[in-house]
Amino acid sequence: MPRLNWILRRPAAARLPDTELEYQLWAQPLSSPLALDEAQMHMFGVRQAFPAPGSLGARSRAAAEQAGVLSEAGRAREQDLRARVRRAYAEYYRADREYRIRLEHVALSEQVLELARAVYQGGRGTQQDVLRAAVELSKLHNDLATTDADRRSARALLNTLMVRPIDAALGPPAALETPDLDVELERVEQWVTAKRPEIVAAEKAIRARQSELEAARATARWPSFMVGLQYMYMPPGDEPHNYGVTLSMSLPWLNPRSREEVRAAEASVASEQSALSSARIAARFELYDAALRLRSARESLAVIERDLLPQARQSFDVAQALYRGGQGDSLALFDALRSLLDVRLERERALARFQSALAGLERAAGGPIPVTANPRKSP
Repeated sequence: MPRLNWILRRPAAARLPDTELEYQLWAQPLSSPLALDEAQMHMFGVRQAFPAPGSLGARSRAAAEQAGVLSEAGRAREQDLRARVRRAYAEYYRADREYRIRLEHVALSEQVLELARAVYQGGRGTQQDVLRAAVELSKLHNDLATTDADRRSARALLNTLMVRPIDAALGPPAALETPDLDVELERVEQWVTAKRPEIVAAEKAIRARQSELEAARATARWPSFMVGLQYMYMPPGDEPHNYGVTLSMSLPWLNPRSREEVRAAEASVASEQSALSSARIAARFELYDAALRLRSARESLAVIERDLLPQARQSFDVAQALYRGGQGDSLALFDALRSLLDVRLERERALARFQSALAGLERAAGGPIPVTANPRKSP
């Protein structure tokens, strides 16, 4: 709505001031103030003011640029909301995946508990192994409740951002994607100038203030004019019907206000130029920080999938086989199970961090980054 207001103001800013209608009563005797027929003259007229040449066009351009500033502000809010939704979805995905992984590990722990009981009943284990398995299972149930609360909270936030009822049903999230991209900061920095709404808005604000400065200078340099036409009715005379013309102009050179307004407009231009410089510096840092976070998340995810996850799976499988065969101990088995759980959870967290960092990078760049996306299947 504010942007629409400024768009509508653009043609209005180029219009002349209101035409004025005037009436004048001349030489009405004080002895008969209400006897209007005794007045020497009744004058009816219209007059029109004409501002200093160039000032109307400059004000129209200022209004157009100001409408652009508000438009870019709206685009910035849209991009902020889009980034928040993407981060909320990544968090919902992480919480949901953690919940499901913990459910799987509850089932694994139940199997380990049954294995410990079987080994104990076979005379190869100890009662301590059974108790340790039961404790691990209880811990998993406790963590499962906490993770479920996180999942519900993430779902509520996502529903809120999508303007849905906070407790609306939301199905399991689709698999996240990890695009194959190599961010070239030099190339993306060019997009910042061209696409980032805060920078575009700052540039438009400078042009708006410059147009206002042009209007102030025109008003200080050139006079404004007023033209009027009057009809005069003079009943006592031989010729009662007459007309008159009025011409007047301002003398801005004698009024220090015009020069003060020019100085104020110049200060506004300088202030907007400083704001543009600050916006560029802030955008450059946000871009750099988002690129670092994206690179870190991608490298972490690669290490987990290439090294940690296969090693954790193999370690658990070996520890379980040794314990089942009576050659291992329960401590090694539970350590391997916890390590597998931690690595699987860390993979989902790294994937969520990658998506959040990608959303932050696109927000910092001011628009989508062309990438090739490869869906990641959750192990």
